[in-house]
Amino acid sequence: MPAMNFIITQYQYDLRLTSSTTKVWMSLFTEDLCVAFALFLEQDTIPMARLNPNDGKIWLYFKKNDLTNVLDLLRNEKPVHLHYMQDGFATLSTQAEPVGVGDEQA
Repeated sequence: MPAMNFIITQYQYDLRLTSSTTKVWMSLFTEDLCVAFALFLEQDTIPMARLNPNDGKIWLYFKKNDLTNVLDLLRNEKPVHLHYMQDGFATLSTQAEPVGVGDEQA
Protein backbone atom coordinates (compact mmCIF):
# COMPACT_ATOMS: atom_id res chain seq x y z
CA MET A 1 0.00 0.00 0.00
CA PRO A 2 1.36 3.44 -0.87
CA ALA A 3 1.65 6.26 1.63
CA MET A 4 -1.58 7.98 2.65
CA ASN A 5 -1.81 11.77 2.98
CA PHE A 6 -4.67 13.87 4.31
CA ILE A 7 -5.25 17.51 5.21
CA ILE A 8 -6.94 17.53 8.61
CA THR A 9 -9.75 20.10 8.61
CA GLN A 10 -11.64 19.17 11.79
CA TYR A 11 -11.11 17.26 15.01
CA GLN A 12 -13.23 15.99 17.87
CA TYR A 13 -11.74 15.67 21.34
CA ASP A 14 -13.10 13.01 23.73
CA LEU A 15 -12.56 12.12 27.37
CA ARG A 16 -13.98 8.66 27.93
CA LEU A 17 -14.48 7.79 31.54
CA THR A 18 -14.54 4.26 32.91
CA SER A 19 -14.61 3.02 36.47
CA SER A 20 -10.82 2.78 36.58
CA THR A 21 -9.38 5.26 34.07
CA THR A 22 -9.91 8.19 31.74
CA LYS A 23 -9.24 7.53 28.07
CA VAL A 24 -8.28 10.52 25.96
CA TRP A 25 -8.63 10.41 22.22
CA MET A 26 -9.38 12.44 19.14
CA SER A 27 -11.12 11.79 15.87
CA LEU A 28 -9.41 13.51 12.93
CA PHE A 29 -11.39 14.53 9.86
CA THR A 30 -10.77 15.67 6.33
CA GLU A 31 -13.89 17.64 5.51
CA ASP A 32 -16.69 15.50 7.03
CA LEU A 33 -14.90 12.15 6.73
CA CYS A 34 -13.18 10.67 9.77
CA VAL A 35 -9.80 9.37 8.58
CA ALA A 36 -7.96 8.74 11.86
CA PHE A 37 -8.11 8.33 15.60
CA ALA A 38 -5.43 9.58 17.99
CA LEU A 39 -5.20 7.85 21.36
CA PHE A 40 -3.22 9.32 24.27
CA LEU A 41 -1.83 6.62 26.54
CA GLU A 42 -0.34 6.57 30.04
CA GLN A 43 2.45 4.10 29.39
CA ASP A 44 6.14 4.22 28.61
CA THR A 45 5.98 2.32 25.34
CA ILE A 46 3.34 3.15 22.77
CA PRO A 47 2.32 1.12 19.71
CA MET A 48 3.27 2.20 16.22
CA ALA A 49 0.59 3.79 14.07
CA ARG A 50 -1.56 1.28 12.22
CA LEU A 51 -4.14 1.13 9.50
CA ASN A 52 -7.33 -0.74 10.33
CA PRO A 53 -7.94 -2.94 7.27
CA ASN A 54 -11.67 -3.22 8.02
CA ASP A 55 -12.57 0.47 7.85
CA GLY A 56 -9.41 2.14 6.45
CA LYS A 57 -8.96 4.40 9.48
CA ILE A 58 -5.50 5.22 10.77
CA TRP A 59 -4.82 4.74 14.49
CA LEU A 60 -2.18 7.05 15.96
CA TYR A 61 -0.76 6.57 19.45
CA PHE A 62 0.79 9.26 21.63
CA LYS A 63 1.93 9.51 25.21
CA LYS A 64 -0.64 11.33 27.30
CA ASN A 65 1.77 14.19 28.01
CA ASP A 66 1.84 14.94 24.24
CA LEU A 67 -1.83 15.94 24.35
CA THR A 68 -1.22 19.69 24.77
CA ASN A 69 1.23 19.72 21.83
CA VAL A 70 -1.23 17.96 19.53
CA LEU A 71 -4.10 20.21 20.64
CA ASP A 72 -1.93 23.29 20.07
CA LEU A 73 -1.07 22.10 16.57
CA LEU A 74 -4.71 21.45 15.66
CA ARG A 75 -6.01 24.70 17.19
CA ASN A 76 -3.35 27.08 15.90
CA GLU A 77 -1.92 25.77 12.64
CA LYS A 78 -3.46 25.50 9.20
CA PRO A 79 -3.16 23.38 7.23
CA VAL A 80 -2.30 20.31 9.30
CA HIS A 81 -1.20 17.29 7.31
CA LEU A 82 -1.48 13.64 8.31
CA HIS A 83 1.00 11.34 6.59
CA TYR A 84 0.88 7.57 7.09
CA MET A 85 3.37 5.06 5.68
CA GLN A 86 2.69 1.34 5.62
CA ASP A 87 5.54 0.56 8.02
CA GLY A 88 3.63 2.16 10.92
CA PHE A 89 5.32 5.55 10.65
CA ALA A 90 2.99 8.55 10.79
CA THR A 91 3.28 12.30 11.23
CA LEU A 92 1.05 15.26 11.95
CA SER A 93 2.76 18.30 10.47
CA THR A 94 2.37 21.82 9.14
CA GLN A 95 3.60 23.17 5.85
CA ALA A 96 6.86 25.09 5.59
CA GLU A 97 6.61 28.66 6.86
CA PRO A 98 9.12 31.48 6.46
CA VAL A 99 11.15 32.24 9.57
CA GLY A 100 9.69 35.12 11.61
CA VAL A 101 6.22 35.04 10.06
CA GLY A 102 3.58 35.13 12.78
CA ASP A 103 -0.13 34.38 12.48
CA GLU A 104 -0.94 38.06 11.97
CA GLN A 105 1.22 38.12 8.81
CA ALA A 106 0.20 34.74 7.36
